[in-house]
Amino acid sequence: MPNSNMIGISGSGAYFPRHEVEVKQLAHTYHLDYLQLLKDHGIKKIHVAGPNETELFMATRAAQEALRDSSLSPKDIDVIIFCKGITRQKTARTISSQIIQEIKATEAYGFDIEGGLIGGLLGIQIANDMIKNTYSTKNAIIVSAQEFDEVYLFGGGAARVKSNMIFGDGAAAVVLSKESNNNKILSYNFVIDHDTSFIDGLLAENLAKEGKLQKVLEKFRGLAVVKTISQKQSMAKLTEKWVNNSYKVIETCMKSINLDISDINHFIKTQLTLKETEYLCKKLNITPDRIFNASSENGHLGPADTLYNLHYTLKKPSLRNLDIIALVTANYDCSSGAIVIRR
Repeated sequence: MPNSNMIGISGSGAYFPRHEVEVKQLAHTYHLDYLQLLKDHGIKKIHVAGPNETELFMATRAAQEALRDSSLSPKDIDVIIFCKGITRQKTARTISSQIIQEIKATEAYGFDIEGGLIGGLLGIQIANDMIKNTYSTKNAIIVSAQEFDEVYLFGGGAARVKSNMIFGDGAAAVVLSKESNNNKILSYNFVIDHDTSFIDGLLAENLAKEGKLQKVLEKFRGLAVVKTISQKQSMAKLTEKWVNNSYKVIETCMKSINLDISDINHFIKTQLTLKETEYLCKKLNITPDRIFNASSENGHLGPADTLYNLHYTLKKPSLRNLDIIALVTANYDCSSGAIVIRR
């Protein structure tokens, strides 16, 4: 049960670029099977950032919306954590320090972290521990934005889109507060799978092809770059590891608070493929409607995906007080993380 020492999520927000690109258009541009993409993901469109919609711009908008949702002012914020992703943008200053300046959070300090696709979850854990263990820290913003340079498509040969990820642009933020009455964080945990040597061979083959591939794709500007990765068996093994590690980390979280997986009312999951979600449902012995996920609407948002799916779920009217919500995410290197929240 929640107690006064538990930190809660007091607000959340998101930002998506105005420009939308149909996945059907991407499939036509890169000579891919659109129906297969639809079968793998159900994604019909993604958002693509414009020239002025930088990561800083999108992150600032998401943080401002999260602040409004929490009914806090910028001066109430003590720390801002920006979760970095894959980017070509170079800056001498941390994104977090620039967000502090943009929103005029004059009492806050900030820092950036790199955690890949589980970066948002790492940011929540760090902020939770800071608020819990530092008397002067009461409110924190965890924010992430991603302007992707690439759409990743996994497969090979005739089945080059058999398993894949499609990334979109966007940003999301959550506010953690010591005095929040709702959405209390009960537990969190991470699992690192060190048996990933097969990934090195997969990437080495991809990098060898990339030079030739890049020359072909350079004529396409502004939308995406496609990388093809072969070895279907390797990708199937990755999916299996993602699912097993996701289950393991959820189970560990629930055991730490003397509860069982069957006690969870709702699941939030970042989604790499529909097949992966299907496998996890079987592992958890639940129906797909128990899992909240917005990837089919916007593509995968990288490190911002965890934060956005959390924001998306917490706005659902179907959530009831005292519901137990488990959020799980997986990284490309087979690391997984989860948090358990009491509504």
